[in-house]
Amino acid sequence: MIKLVVFDLDDTLYNEKEYVLSGFKAVANFLSKTTNIAPQEIYAALVESFVLHGRGKNFEYFFEKYNLPKVDCDLLVKIYREHTPDIKLFVESELVLEHLKKKFTLAILTNGWEDAQRNKVFALKLGHYFDSIFFAQEKGLEFRKPDPRCFLNILRHYKFKPEEVLMVGDDLFSDIEGADRLGFGAFHIRHQSDLLKLIHLY
Repeated sequence: MIKLVVFDLDDTLYNEKEYVLSGFKAVANFLSKTTNIAPQEIYAALVESFVLHGRGKNFEYFFEKYNLPKVDCDLLVKIYREHTPDIKLFVESELVLEHLKKKFTLAILTNGWEDAQRNKVFALKLGHYFDSIFFAQEKGLEFRKPDPRCFLNILRHYKFKPEEVLMVGDDLFSDIEGADRLGFGAFHIRHQSDLLKLIHLY
């Protein structure tokens, strides 16, 4: 019998693209003060880079596009990761969390830089729903999902058996296979509408 439902965060409970765009705005506001380029124009260049190339060297793309000397990209990454994001839960997330919290203990297990993930949790007001939030890589990158140690940490914390835990996530490798190897139940989110199936199943 399921006693604990563990959710992934990014692209499971909200659209991570919103976080990326929010971070770009924070960086654009910072760069506008040193480049005399309007923040809207910088933001547009960063979004253009994201559309063309995905996440990665978005800041370098901006400097090359405007033929500017590069600043310390580590500083820009820090601004990106530490900004207070403008993000919101999927409507489906709110519905399913309200439903499940009446029946189960709820927790989050998330990869990603701890400061950034904490800011997301705060912005999304997830403390209302979740008993515990586990930051998988707080002890190091090698502890990220699907490493079994981050899943075992949850079992030790709650003293539940693997078959009493359900993992919900969008990543087949990190979330679903990682949980399955430990004997957890697993529910794959392909689209936000899949969240509503949890209401009917549980």
